[in-house]
Formats: sequence, C-alpha cells, structure tokens
Amino acid sequence: MRLDLAAETVEIRIWSYSSERNGFWKPATELYRNFNGTVTKPIPASWHLSPLESPTGGEETGDGVAGPKPATFAVPIAYKDLMLGQYSDLDAYFSKDKAGKLNLEQVFVSLETGWREPDKNRERRLAGKRGADSQADEAEEPEKPQPQPCENLCRHPTYRHFVLAGKPGSGKSTLLRYLVVSRLHREPDLLPLHLPLRDMQAWLNRKKGHAGSHILDWAADTYGSHGIDRVFLERHTGQGKILWLLDGLDEIFDLSLRLRAAKIIGNWFTSNQGRGDRLILTTRPHALEQARILGNLALPDTRASILPLSEPLQEAFLSHWFLGLYGPTRKKTADEKKQALWHLLEGRPDPDPFRDNPLMLSVLAIIFYNGKTLPERRADLYEQAVDMLLTQRFGPNEKDGSIEKVEQIMRGLGLVARRLLERGRASDVGCHDFQTWFTEGYGRGKHGDQEDVTPLIRELGNHSGLLTQSGDGQPRYAFAHLTFQEYLAARSYAKDREPSKLLRERLGVGTWREVVLLTAGCLFALGADFRGQDFIRGIFACCGDGDTSAVGLSLAMEAMAEAPNHIDLHEDIQKSKALTLAILGNRDSQVPEAARDALGLALGKLGDPRLGVVKPERWVWIPLGRFTMGRNDGDKDEQPEHEVEVDRGFFLGKYPVTNEEYRAFVEADGYGDARWWSRLGRSWLEKEAEGVKTPELWEDRAFNGANQPVVGVSWFEAEAYCNWLGAVLEKNRPGGWAGTPRVYMPSEIQWEYAARGSAGRRHPWGEQEPDEMVANYEGRLGRTSAVGIYPRGATPEGLLDMAGNVWEWCRTRYEGKAYALSTQERESLIIEEIDQSACLRGGSWSYGARGLPAACRLWFWAGGRFDLVGFRCCCVAGPSAEP
Repeated sequence: MRLDLAAETVEIRIWSYSSERNGFWKPATELYRNFNGTVTKPIPASWHLSPLESPTGGEETGDGVAGPKPATFAVPIAYKDLMLGQYSDLDAYFSKDKAGKLNLEQVFVSLETGWREPDKNRERRLAGKRGADSQADEAEEPEKPQPQPCENLCRHPTYRHFVLAGKPGSGKSTLLRYLVVSRLHREPDLLPLHLPLRDMQAWLNRKKGHAGSHILDWAADTYGSHGIDRVFLERHTGQGKILWLLDGLDEIFDLSLRLRAAKIIGNWFTSNQGRGDRLILTTRPHALEQARILGNLALPDTRASILPLSEPLQEAFLSHWFLGLYGPTRKKTADEKKQALWHLLEGRPDPDPFRDNPLMLSVLAIIFYNGKTLPERRADLYEQAVDMLLTQRFGPNEKDGSIEKVEQIMRGLGLVARRLLERGRASDVGCHDFQTWFTEGYGRGKHGDQEDVTPLIRELGNHSGLLTQSGDGQPRYAFAHLTFQEYLAARSYAKDREPSKLLRERLGVGTWREVVLLTAGCLFALGADFRGQDFIRGIFACCGDGDTSAVGLSLAMEAMAEAPNHIDLHEDIQKSKALTLAILGNRDSQVPEAARDALGLALGKLGDPRLGVVKPERWVWIPLGRFTMGRNDGDKDEQPEHEVEVDRGFFLGKYPVTNEEYRAFVEADGYGDARWWSRLGRSWLEKEAEGVKTPELWEDRAFNGANQPVVGVSWFEAEAYCNWLGAVLEKNRPGGWAGTPRVYMPSEIQWEYAARGSAGRRHPWGEQEPDEMVANYEGRLGRTSAVGIYPRGATPEGLLDMAGNVWEWCRTRYEGKAYALSTQERESLIIEEIDQSACLRGGSWSYGARGLPAACRLWFWAGGRFDLVGFRCCCVAGPSAEP
C-alpha cells in the first residue's frame, strides 16, 4: 500500500503467488479482465490524512492581524525538485574571474503594481453623491491608490486571475520564478504551477480547438513525468489549490496561435472548474493591443502593470545584488560598492531609463563591477554587456581567444537570434539548426578554414551567460533572456546593407518593436558610419501614405529620440513632426487608438510643437453667449436643465496643462516663490505638503511624458500655476491679445459652456455615443495619453481633451444644490478652507463613459493629488479683433 498525499489517494497493489519456476510473487492481474493488479482509491476522510489539514498557529494577514494559517498543500516531490533545481539560483557572470550563482530569494526585490480593485460603487463614491441634499463635506475623500507588491495579487481575497504586463526587462519572469521558489521552500498553501507560454506555441500546432481543458493537457504533457499528470490536475483544479503562473504571452510569436492560447486560457478560467484556481499571466504590453486578445482572455478588471522601480527599490535592488555577489562575510565591501554606484547613478540625467528597470540596473551593476564607464544609451549598454560576457571567456587574454573571435561569436549569435525571430520562435532550438545558423554567421577561422564550432557552441551554452543548454546527447539551446536575443538580432540587421528593407514587413508587428529600435541604436553608435539616418529615412520610405504610416512613423521617432546628440537629424525630425501632426489632426483618420497614442508620446520625446503657453494657437476663444446647463436625466446635483448667460468671452487652453508646460513653473522655483500662492495655498503647503517641490507623479514614467497632462496636482498647485502664468503672459503676451491677462482655472459655468456651446451639445463633440476614436476613457490605455490625439473628440471651436484623459479642476467650490442658486451666487462659490472640495469636469482615462457628458459633475478634496486629475487654464484678455 502507498499513500500519495499530493494526489490524496491510497494505492493498493494486490499480489498473487505463482508456483512456477520455483515460485515467485507477481501482480494479481488474473483476478478480472483489464485489471493491472493495482487499485487506487481516495483517502478516506476518517483517516484524517488530508494534506489540507490546517497546522496550529497563525499568520499575519494583510491588515497586520494574526489569522488562521493557510492550509498547506503536498507538492509532488519530483516537481518540487525540478522547480527548485531550475529556479533557486540565478546564473551570474560578473567577470572572467567571477562566475557563479546568486540565490534568488536573497537578491529578489518586490516589484510593484498600481492595480487597484474595481469598486462597483466607485463612481458614486468619488462623486460624493448621496442624494439631493448632498454636501461636499459630508462625503469621504476618495482613497488614494498606493503601489503594492505584485506578490499580493496571488492572495487577493476577491479577484483570483490577473494579467500582469511589463516592459522588457521589468522582471516578469523573475517574479514568477520567485513565486515558485518562495512557496516550495516552505509548506505552500497552493501549488505554484509554472508554465512558459513560449513552449505552448509548438504544442498548439499539434492540438486543435480552443477548449479550456487544453490547458490541463498542456500542463500534464509538460510535467506529467514529475507528478503533475492529468489525474492529479483533475483532482485539484477548481478548489483554490493551484496557482497557475503563465509566463510570456507575447513570446507566442504566431499571432493566430496567440489568439488561440488566449481563448484557451479565457475559457478555462471562466469555467466552473477553472475559476476557483489562481492565475498570474505575464506579457509585454504590445501583446494586449492585438485585436481580440483581451476579449479572449476575458479578464476585464484584473489587468495590472508592473511599475518602474522606485528609488527606494532601486537602492534595495543594488544592496541585495552586491551582497549576493560578495556574500555576508564581506558586507562592508558590498555596501561600499553599492554606495559608489548609487552616487554615480544619482548624477545621471533624470529620469534615467536604466535605473528603474531591473534588467538594465543589473547590467549597469555588472559593468560598474568590471570598472567600465556607464553608457547612456540602451544599444551601448547591451553592447558592453554582451562584449564583457564574451570577452571574459573568448577574449585576447584567454587561450585561443581574440577580439576578432568575440566579434565572430557575436555575428554567429546574431544570426541565430534573427532566424529564431523570423521563424516566429522565441523558445529553444535543436543543435543542428543552431549550429547551421551559427556557423553561417560566425564565418571562417583565422586561417581561412571552416573550423568545427561544436565545442565553441557547447562552451557558449554552458558558460557564456547568454545561452541556456538542455540535454546532453543532442542538446537544445535558448537565449537566456529575450532582450539579449532581440539586441543580437538587431546587431545582425545593422550589419546588413539595407536593414530597413529587411525589416519593412515587421514595422507593424508589436513583437518586433524592440528589434527595430535597437537596430537604429546600433546604427547610431559611433563607428557605424552614421548609417542611422539612412535607416530612419528607410523606415519613412516603408511607411507609405495615410493611416498605415502611423506605426512605422512612431518607431522612427522613438529611434531618433535615442540618437546621440552629435548626429544631425533636424531635417528628419521636422519631417516626422509634420507627418505626425497631419495624422493627429485628421478627424477622418482611421488610425487605431494605440497607434495614435504611440505617435503622440513619440512626438513629445522629440518636442511637441503644439505646446507653449505664449503661442496664440495654444488658446481657443470662447465668445459670450447663452447655453443650457445641467441635464434632466443626470444625477440630482446635475438637475434641472436651465439657461445660463455668459456675459463675457474668454480664452480657454486648447489642451490641459502638460508636464512640459508645468516644468517651466517648477524650474522657476514656483513652489518656493510665495508670490504665486494664496493664503490657503501656503497653508496647504505647510500643513499637508511640507517639502513638496513637484507634482505627486512627477517621476512616474507612465504619466510624465512631456505632452501628457500633468497629474498629481492639487487645486492649490493649479491655482499657483495660474497665478505664475498670468505674470508670464503679461510679459510675453500672445499675438492678437489686448489688455492685462488674468489667468485662473475656469469656473464650472465657463467649463460647461465651452464644452457644450450655445447649441447645448451632450458631449463636447456632439450627440453621438463615445468610442475609442473620441476620448481616452475606461482604462484602455492604462494611463493618460498625450494631449490632442483624439481629433474626433474636439469641440467645433477647437478644444481638445474636454472629455476623458484627466478630470479637470474648476475654480468653483462644489455645492450639491448649486443649481438652485443664481448665476452670480454660483460664481461666488470659492474655496475658503483647505479641507473643502472643488468641482471637477470631463471624465478621465480610468473612468467610464458615464463621466464624459459635458454636464457630468464630480468633486474631490481640493488638497488631493491623484493620477486622474489635471487642469487647464482660462484667461480673460480680450482679443484685439474678436473672431
């Protein structure tokens, strides 16, 4: 008899004695037909041997209160040994004299996500709408979202299935491996089942359909020999006992197979059996932009993103890394090295795209450890890292090594990387294909003969740090990280005569985005004969005309933004800006939202010519008039509809204030200059925001693009900016303006009048219902967009982003019964105490369509700083000749 606590079964083997050949025992297969001598039955409950029996003691829950310790799970020993053997240590190649492993649990630093639980009552709670007699000071301040460790997603009490998106090198795969190792090194409360999705691609080619149960077949095929077979999975799925860790949806390169994989995953985790399990599915963001992917996954409320490493986490990362390198006995040396590197990093441009990315930061640490100069560009960083890893094994100081040999190896690996990507494969490759491709790229030996590269390939597989090798007789090889594969492929393309033609068909494929950008980076590098310009122009030529040019154009612009300063790209930059503005300004354009978003952000990196507060075109004149305010079908504080007279025209900002425009205020010591701050504003600074010098999300790369709306600013910061801007415009008055400019946030009446016009439009653009062509809302982009990328959402007067993107502060204090007051009384509703609330209008990137109608009212505490709130400026200064 054998007990299998993992499977919760008892296996009874029945033997019979045979007197033949001097007698022996054998399985009793003769008892009845098809009987194999073994009986497997569930463990009887009366035996009290369930692996889910809760041990005594407690563990701290999320709120710090000791609660019952989670039940443990008996993991099959073979699977546990396999996972711990593969993932407990990170291979590390520090220098030619230092190669080894870093313990994953010792060096791991928690990644953070900004995901917040969807609140079914969020709209009413944020609006503070509690009935007709609602008062702003009666409602609670909306909870401010806080970053949380990604590991928390695995134990969320309500939501069990998450899609976790992260940029290249953000630590997605390392996080999943940590979740496996950290659980298996203790008695786990559930089974962490790790499955790289790149391996699913070949499996799907052999399997038809998209039944949810296919995921069980795939898992059983992968780990059946290690105790995770179909019987085991059928027994345990649906009971909250399995944590599915599906890594790299983007690494299924075949788009049709990726859709099938997403459908299988969605079907399983929405099924009665699968919904009880837990899921973390990782991917690069571009895979989620593929048509029908999100619908197939069926996970609308649990799409999370990995945040860039904050400064505290960056420091912690380096501390752990150097301590893992030097060991606890040399902690002082580790601390000194970490501090020296940190000092160098603090002196680099801010924000530094290398510091907040775990892979980049680890490569910087290795380069620093080897005494090299820290590079400023990604392509240079990867070049140094790859060169260093290869030189320490095959460079001039090694037997039979040379600089030429290192270059030959790079060429060989580059061609392998290319061939894998061109064939839609990111997984491993057999030794025959690998050797064929590598030999072609490697070329002939130093004596002109074709050398046998088999030993060299074995050495690369075992000791380079760039490849992993599996199997002995006929080994298979894979790149240790997709990012290095992409760089080596890009380096290979850069060596070709016309790389833009080779990549022509790949420009619109999200999987190839990094390769295209890194190819440009390689061509822009010193010593590349300045071929970067030719590559950019080649991309322009490949783009074609009209809507199809958007993706390639945004790639070209991103590449130019990373070019070294000594390369003159002025003509190309001006051309790209003109093309971009033509696309973003075309109301009839069919360019998808994601492509417009990429174009807008790329324009911001090169310098958005639309911005500039002293430009007349940055403002829109709104003449005096009458309009219908409110709506009878809205919330109580939006009723009733009524006529309002606006007795004076005004200028309103064409877009919300952007980060670039707000930066001028910051750099002019706006936070330190008391002239711009009202009495209440100074009180807020002293009591609520001591030491504040920038907006809340000023360093967050998801929100700090030059032409994204500034967010994380309180009403008082917006007021100070307007006061400062008034002084700026008085000295630098836009052409055509007369009088002394007075700048402030628009009142509620001014804002709604500008959005609705005298015609009383329901939405800024008119009566039709909203979609992705008119506004950034419902969290589709996961953040703010660049301003002005929704031309169909413009008002007839030319205002943009009046719906979606960010809620906009109004200078009016919120009053639930405001519409019972006269126009004059409403205009006198001002913020008089720092704990009062101000009106907000327009909806935001994270809010639903309900917030987009021009009559919709919302409010926040005036001192609040949120990622969905910005502002635009209003100016009273009559034009010299009214339109």
